[in-house]
Amino acid sequence: MAVTLDATLSGATSNSYVDMTQALAIAQNIPGGGDWAALGEEERNLSLIVATRWLETLNYAGDRCKETQRL
Repeated sequence: MAVTLDATLSGATSNSYVDMTQALAIAQNIPGGGDWAALGEEERNLSLIVATRWLETLNYAGDRCKETQRL
């Protein structure tokens, strides 16, 4: 089963804070980013989803913009 990345702003099914274009741009500016960028698409998608899930465990001040948005 293919891992699909959804970085839709305020989306009801979003599973990542950044899309692949943004993630690859960030990777160019961090140590080890080239190694991450060289991974397969599915592995990169999965790593962004897992990172987003980890970020969601942190406590933030504020509220979601819409009740229907996932992230």
